[in-house]
Parts: sequence; C-alpha cells; structure tokens
Amino acid sequence: MTSVSRADIDRLLRRHGIASTAVKGSDTEAAAKGGRIASIAVARNDGRDVLSLTMGETRMEASCPLDEGRASSLVHSLQEQKKLPADDGSFVRMLVDLLVKVSQMYAESEAYSLTLDSVHLHPDSYHIGRVVMLRETPLHVAPRRESEGKDRRATFSQRHRTDQRFHS
Repeated sequence: MTSVSRADIDRLLRRHGIASTAVKGSDTEAAAKGGRIASIAVARNDGRDVLSLTMGETRMEASCPLDEGRASSLVHSLQEQKKLPADDGSFVRMLVDLLVKVSQMYAESEAYSLTLDSVHLHPDSYHIGRVVMLRETPLHVAPRRESEGKDRRATFSQRHRTDQRFHS
C-alpha cells in the first residue's frame, strides 16, 4: 500500500467540493476548535466498500458509494441516539453533503482506504484535521488550470434568446 501525498489529497478535496485543510483564513480554519468531533472512514471490508461515521463511542456504517438517502439515514440514526442535534436542518444537510462527497471521492480515486480524522462539525461549517488515503498504486492528481481566461479549451454555456419577441 502507498500513502497518497498531502498535495494530491488537497487537490482531490477541492475537486470534490470538500473544504480543504490547506486554505488559510477560511471557515474551516476557524472551525478547528470545538464542535462535535467525528471520524469518517471508508475501506474495503469482506469484499465490499463500507463508510463508517464515528462520534464518541457510537459508530454507524453504510455500504459505499453513498447516495443522499443512505447518508440521511445514517445521520438520522445518530440523531436518534442523541449524538447530533435533532432540530438543525442546515447541520443535517451539511453532514449529508459531506458524507456523499467523501464517498464519491473514495470511489473515484480507487483508494483502498480513506480516513478523515478529527472532523469538527459545527452548525454552519466543519474542519477536517487529518486525511489519510491508501492505494495499491501511487496516485498523482494533475493540478487544474487556473481560471484566468487563458484556457482556450474552456467552454462557456451561453443562451441565445433570438426567438423572444419584445412587445411595447
């Protein structure tokens, strides 16, 4: 097994819309203290991929890849056990979205295991303390081009509304 480099992990996090730990001055940096602390892990277990969410002594599992419905079910189970606030819809949506994105990142990277440790969950933000990804083969994620208008292959979706007529 080979460990994926920090730079490649940060690129994968950004590519999947997960707040990276490398962004200075962001909401994720401010959320590094307090909140509810969780651990999210995805790994192969008995020939199938399993995502586990651990909060304190409570651990919930679901098969991966995770869709919104199964992620919601996982979060609602934690709410029933009083590990998460039951009355905060935005918190639930944020955590469901994070779980789905982590699941997609794991599946698309063809990792053997992916672990997010010290995930501080707040009502409106989260902070990921450490990410470890193991693969059977090395992974190199090419950086994306910066969007400065210099990419000639970029496409822009434009809508031409020549069929509309304006009446006075």
